[in-house]
Amino acid sequence: MIAPEAGGPSSLWRDRRFGRFWAGQSISEFGDRITELALPLIAVTALSASANQVAG
Repeated sequence: MIAPEAGGPSSLWRDRRFGRFWAGQSISEFGDRITELALPLIAVTALSASANQVAG
């Protein structure tokens, strides 16, 4: 772990590892939300699935 500077605790945003972790998590969450919306829409439009088939 990187020691804080003499002036006080350092910000997490200055830690490169935290920035990478935050960016990766953000992209992952965005992809999860898109998938939750896109897969049912694709099933309904392209495969002519009913609401019951998509829900189940």
